[in-house]
Amino acid sequence: MNAYSFFRRGFNCSGVRLAAIVLLMLVWASPAFCMSPLEKAIKSGDLEQVKALIEADPGLIKKKPLAHAAQYCKRDIAEYLISQHAEVDQRDFLGLTPLFEAANSGCTSVAQLLLAHGANVNAKNKGGETPLWWANQRPGNSAVADVLRLFGGK
Repeated sequence: MNAYSFFRRGFNCSGVRLAAIVLLMLVWASPAFCMSPLEKAIKSGDLEQVKALIEADPGLIKKKPLAHAAQYCKRDIAEYLISQHAEVDQRDFLGLTPLFEAANSGCTSVAQLLLAHGANVNAKNKGGETPLWWANQRPGNSAVADVLRLFGGK
């Protein structure tokens, strides 16, 4: 019997059944279940594991690992990924670049690194927003906003 059948037949009370289904959906959709081994290694700051994964499968460099390094503020990993030719302006399905992730997370060190390697400070996502706009939306991100302005961010 699969989970759907169990919950459909196993409970007569619709509120309990709905709560159980929602709980299962939350567990199955949690970030821990969705993270690739590469993203987990980046998040934990395990540079050696990142190197091993990239060396085993160089195609992983195209899976936007630099955005994860920016999101989790892992400068050493970002430096390694750039040395392996990760694109500093690689976009995701929303048009976000790694610089957007650095701006959103307030990661000044990775933002500076990306800008030093030619990241477009005024890139626009599909909503027309720039990394500076994103930095200004989060309290405490004034340092990264200042860096973006220093590099011509609008």
